[in-house]
Amino acid sequence: MRRIFFFITLLVLVVMFVPWLGDTLFNTKGEPREAVVAVSMINSGNYILPESCGGDIPYKPPFLAWLIVAASWLTGGVTEFSSRLPSAVATILMAMGGYCFVRRHSRDFNDITSMGATIITVTSFEVFRAATACRVDMVLTACIVGALYVMYNHSFNKKKPAVSVAAMLLMSCAVLTKGPVGMVLPCLVMWVFYRIRGERLWRSTWTLAVMGILSLVIPAAWYWGAAMQGGERFIALAMEENFGRFTGTMSYDSHVNPFYYNFITIIAGMAPYTLLALFSVFAIKKWRGSNRGWWERFRDMDPLKLFSLVTIVVIVAFYCIPKSKRSVYLLPVYPFLAYFVTLLIMWLVKRRSLAINVYSLVLGILAWVVPTVLLAVHFVDVEPLLVGQKESDAAFVLGLHDAPLTWVSWIFITLAYIAGGVVFYVACRGGKGWLISSALAATVAIYLNLSATAFPAILNVKSDITLAREINRLQPSGDVYGYINVDMLRFYTAGFYTGDRIVPIEKMKKAPVAGESVYLLVGEKDLDEFNKEYGTRVSLTPVYTAPRKSCDTKQVTTIYRITYK
Repeated sequence: MRRIFFFITLLVLVVMFVPWLGDTLFNTKGEPREAVVAVSMINSGNYILPESCGGDIPYKPPFLAWLIVAASWLTGGVTEFSSRLPSAVATILMAMGGYCFVRRHSRDFNDITSMGATIITVTSFEVFRAATACRVDMVLTACIVGALYVMYNHSFNKKKPAVSVAAMLLMSCAVLTKGPVGMVLPCLVMWVFYRIRGERLWRSTWTLAVMGILSLVIPAAWYWGAAMQGGERFIALAMEENFGRFTGTMSYDSHVNPFYYNFITIIAGMAPYTLLALFSVFAIKKWRGSNRGWWERFRDMDPLKLFSLVTIVVIVAFYCIPKSKRSVYLLPVYPFLAYFVTLLIMWLVKRRSLAINVYSLVLGILAWVVPTVLLAVHFVDVEPLLVGQKESDAAFVLGLHDAPLTWVSWIFITLAYIAGGVVFYVACRGGKGWLISSALAATVAIYLNLSATAFPAILNVKSDITLAREINRLQPSGDVYGYINVDMLRFYTAGFYTGDRIVPIEKMKKAPVAGESVYLLVGEKDLDEFNKEYGTRVSLTPVYTAPRKSCDTKQVTTIYRITYK
């Protein structure tokens, strides 16, 4: 029976993430910026420190790019699907690892509750969003969380802190994904946990120091090779990205936010389960604890609960230190938050709390609302309703209106209606456990409709693929040039879809002779600056103007034929 629940959970996760990875085009600068590194690796044969976008070196270590290249060998090229596959696989492995972890170590969990905790992890909005993105965040998270699971398991088996080769390999992968933070965070969490549990200071510190140092051996080999290729430019970039970002000494501001930003993002990122936590407040009638002996009670907590709490507190506190704060930095805490949400659900079910009914009915209503909106937008003539609306908002609605409803879409729409109906049926019949289970099923159905139908239709209209297609038509091979009046910004999306052929004009290797023409991409707001800098040397002839703003530069971009005078 245990295997049945395990494989059902695995199947749900695979269906939620994998089939839809290639349906949504790249529509932000972050995803193609990572994917184009893999493109440049394949094009150049340099798998250590490839240059992309005309000479840029990567901002991050290459593990994600290596995984994309490996996935591309299986799929026949670097595509949206192969670029996002590492994140999806990392999410599935992390979630199923969590299934086994809590099933083994929690006295309160059985196969059903372990399945619930796993579903809660992947359907929290922040995890779901990161699982389908070509970014380093989910791969880093899976490596960090996996290392924590392995170290806890190892110390549990040995009855003391002990060196784990598997944990070291996972931390090595984490360092190769984002830098030293991939080693520092797991070791810091485990050190605090060991000290609270009363383990000897020397044993805890020595064990984790050995693991941390050894986990840096493989990444050090890459850093050495990259430094040999990139020289001072690479060393300066690595120092700024890893240490400057943490200490707030970067040469530019990057994601600067106040300390409370982390707590806001957790509240938003745990949606929809923050609603359940809010409703459950009314189920707590009186606080019966006392401050006497709180430290002893804290140390004597169930080990898994203590470990999960320490992980959350240490990671959140760690990321409150740097000025740079992003919601994805906190992804490693979500499996442990999901564990506590599951414990909360079990407590509410045991108390037969009305909070379960209210939350489940809200999800049941949403399971009906989402497909109803999809159908209404698809079949109703929405153009008269969009008069006077922002162009971008109207484009999203029209994209959803024009998108075809496939047989898969109809299956998931039907599934959402059924899931919502089951919630209401169970609510009338009683049984809190079955009710929250039906609410989880409704949550999965909602996400399936978003992934298979809504997100591709809405987000594809943002993509610069039409601009890239025009470039490929005008000039099927060779460099095309771009001008952006921001030093660190590139035409990443169009660059990906043109095979990494868009080069900043200031990096042009050979100046054209008089009368020779090349193609140039420039945004409407940057055109004046371009004319100030190059106007005396070139003449511009507009060839194509994109129908909407670029997802990278947020400007309407025009392709010009520039002729040198």
